[in-house]
Amino acid sequence: MEIQELFAKINEIRRKAEQSEVMVQEICRDIKKLDYAKKHLTYTITALRRLAMLINAVGKLPAIAAFCKATPEVNFKLILSKQASKSLPRNNPLF
Repeated sequence: MEIQELFAKINEIRRKAEQSEVMVQEICRDIKKLDYAKKHLTYTITALRRLAMLINAVGKLPAIAAFCKATPEVNFKLILSKQASKSLPRNNPLF
């Protein structure tokens, strides 16, 4: 009787181990799906931010062009460098 009880316990342990393995595989599959979704969301957010920056820059072009036509002696590079320096913090080591 003892040997049969041992075999029964061994079979029960194997069954539980197989169930645990299946559960771990399902969890890993779900984690992969979530990881892919996060990666795609990150790429989408980055693309949308870049698009917003591009739209903002294009919207400023007419004003810059009008200013350059009004003051032809001003160098366009100087205008852009002044705009860039305004957007940088003053404690920047480049200044």
